[in-house]
Amino acid sequence: MNTITFTNEWTVCSPKKILESFPSYGKITLIKFPSVEWELCLYLARYDVRVWIRQIGPISLNSLVNIKYRIFAKKDFIQVDIAKSATYKLENQNQLGLTSIKLDKVVSSDGHLKLFCEIEMDCYNLNNNLLYTNMDMLNEEILTDFVIKVGDEVIKTHKCIWAKNSKVFHKMFEQSGMTEAQNGEVILTDTTPECVRAMLEFFYTGMVSDDKMKSHVDGIFAVAHKYQVEMLKCLCEHFMCSNIDNESMVKCCEIINLYGAPTLEKMNTVTSNIDWTVYYPRGLLESIMPSGKITLTSYNRNRGSYIDVNIWIRQIGPTSFNSLVNTKYKIYAQKGPIQEDIAKSAYKFESQERLGFTTSSLDKLINIDDENLYICCKVEIDCYNSNDNLQNTYANMLNDEIFTDCAFKVDDEVIKAHKCILAKNSKVFHKMFEQNGMTEAKNGEVILTDTTPECVRAMLEFFYCGMVSDEKIKSHVDDIFVIAHKYQVEMLKYLCERFMSCNISIENIVKYCGIINLYGAPTLEKACIDYIRVNGKSFLKSKEWEEIKNNYTNLIPRFMEAIVEKLDNPCYF
Repeated sequence: MNTITFTNEWTVCSPKKILESFPSYGKITLIKFPSVEWELCLYLARYDVRVWIRQIGPISLNSLVNIKYRIFAKKDFIQVDIAKSATYKLENQNQLGLTSIKLDKVVSSDGHLKLFCEIEMDCYNLNNNLLYTNMDMLNEEILTDFVIKVGDEVIKTHKCIWAKNSKVFHKMFEQSGMTEAQNGEVILTDTTPECVRAMLEFFYTGMVSDDKMKSHVDGIFAVAHKYQVEMLKCLCEHFMCSNIDNESMVKCCEIINLYGAPTLEKMNTVTSNIDWTVYYPRGLLESIMPSGKITLTSYNRNRGSYIDVNIWIRQIGPTSFNSLVNTKYKIYAQKGPIQEDIAKSAYKFESQERLGFTTSSLDKLINIDDENLYICCKVEIDCYNSNDNLQNTYANMLNDEIFTDCAFKVDDEVIKAHKCILAKNSKVFHKMFEQNGMTEAKNGEVILTDTTPECVRAMLEFFYCGMVSDEKIKSHVDDIFVIAHKYQVEMLKYLCERFMSCNISIENIVKYCGIINLYGAPTLEKACIDYIRVNGKSFLKSKEWEEIKNNYTNLIPRFMEAIVEKLDNPCYF
């Protein structure tokens, strides 16, 4: 986990002039993070301006939390604070720091509005962690119990993973009389090691790399068809659909004829329509300075001798092959009863930042009767999310108890699981199952007396799905942290710390200090220090502070340092 800090500057030229001719209010995209995007948003009223930050992308607890931000303007040589994060509380991540301020307070003498934004966040992706964990379990051959022989290669893997992803292998392993079930070995003669590794990559991560797809999509589709891996077949069909041309058409028809490929033959999924009206676009253009340019999401105009309009679609969110592919779209303008086509898809991969980018004359698109521009957009996509599919596959493998080889006994419950999953996610379990002399390794049974079934299930949910449901975290976060600490599940510990950090209050800070004192929790400690910085003198007068001083004396020097810093610098960020 890395912490990323960045600063961005935005100058809005002559905002009052824009306001005079623009009755709707705009938002401009400014900032990009490695796995999520942000917008610094501006809403102009007659005398006020509203400013806030909006996160584009995942906003649930299991995505990104612990965000610190600061928004300010520079009015000539004076810095004017607009908004900043006060505590580690969860906020509506669509309106972080939403603040209304008088225009006259932030607009400089030249009529410009200069906005600055600073954000600090923990860069951690639960989905990526799950993918890497599962792939490492394969690459490191952790407690493997099954071998694939293909070509000159021997690939060690896990029965439970194959059985869950392939109906053919599930039946094969269930029938104890079959050679494969007895020997734990399968010899494949009608495929290649590359195609088998691509199928394994899908089994363990829910996706296949673009390089493998480009090189071996036909062979991958064939092996997925043979072993009835329906989602991998669908993924291959999607890829082939996106690359249909004159050269590949005959090959695609052969695949359809030989195997049956309904998606390749005809794709149909989600369709969405949107209509957008831009009022008085000429008047809006005339109010901008000659060298100026304004962007309204997907509408861009530059002043020149001839007025042109640039129109495109931008996908917000994941843009890789393994998220959404085969995007079909059509953009057109409505001029009274006449439909003026602007752009449409051609079944080719495009930059999903500029789908259908087209320059057209404004006169060609504008409605003559009322001088408005009516833009319509129709989008059709195939909905497939590799992360959701992977999480569902592994959750079902746990819930359906497919070829389980160990069990937890906690209170009166027995919870079955898989040694390979436990060993990869926990160093303690890895050592436990590696040592043949240990009772747990012999019997495949782990007896737990210091936790609850709910916490064990939460830990298993993290092992298999890479996340823990909000309900379980809210109800059992303290105990989940304890069991994660006991079994050295560092990422789960961090997830619990993040949740506690987002919910610090006067009611629970003493309890959290106890956790910091007993186990060490650096993320939670940092959040508690920030809470104390914000509340300063009022916190020093509380009975909770007295309780902390009496019970956790080793924390006092660090906390006092934070309070002194707050008193010395009341504008601390």
